[in-house]
Amino acid sequence: MIGTSSGSSEFEALRAAFLKDPSLRTELEWAYRLAVESYNPSDRGLRFITGGIGEWIITLAAYRAGLVTMPDGHNADGHDTASVLAEAKGLWSVKTSYRRGGKFTITNGQGGPGLGLVVDTVFLSPDLPGIVYVNPEAHPEMVEVVAWHKDSTSLTKADVAGFAVLHADCVIPFTMPENPGAAVKDPGLEAVRLIVDNSNFPRLRTMFVDVAAASAEDKSIVAQIQQAKKLHSDGTLSDEQFEALVGKLTGLTS
Repeated sequence: MIGTSSGSSEFEALRAAFLKDPSLRTELEWAYRLAVESYNPSDRGLRFITGGIGEWIITLAAYRAGLVTMPDGHNADGHDTASVLAEAKGLWSVKTSYRRGGKFTITNGQGGPGLGLVVDTVFLSPDLPGIVYVNPEAHPEMVEVVAWHKDSTSLTKADVAGFAVLHADCVIPFTMPENPGAAVKDPGLEAVRLIVDNSNFPRLRTMFVDVAAASAEDKSIVAQIQQAKKLHSDGTLSDEQFEALVGKLTGLTS
């Protein structure tokens, strides 16, 4: 929608939601950090998954801001969440990166570069000052700096960062985490676990049962304190013994 300073009343509503509620920014940063610590976007096999996660996180923020809604309100079932993502995609394309420098791929064509920067797009990267919104109609100067390649189009992060400096109204302050490169989760295995780790597959789930049994004994401080509380409540530990044990576990007493 043209006519507002950013070129989109929807983006400005999202920006207002973040400025009104600082915790929304905090949760967004945590969500992206957990995503990159769980799935390595440098793994080519996971790029579609990490890209999808990036889209969903922004969609959840848009839902919180009231920009997208369930088709049947709060009584909608789980299948309707897909329509929420589709509605968010109608607002803007999401381009995420977890590393500094380089470029954003705007389009990948079939037998060509694609159409380039023709839809509203939000960009997230560690070297940007926040979530940067670009409306190709309102900001034709960004369309002009798109690079055309044989089978794709791209936009350098330096160009997006420069645009952000000149258009504060197109920026939601935010810090994108960098890829630590240490993620080891296998989404294929997690999907298989969801399918077979139940009583319908007593043979195929054997490995998951064995893994669960091996890690069943919780050695964490929280678990030990919970066990101490249980012993205290049933009278096994006196008040003094309980306080002493908790102090020792937490390091408050030696």
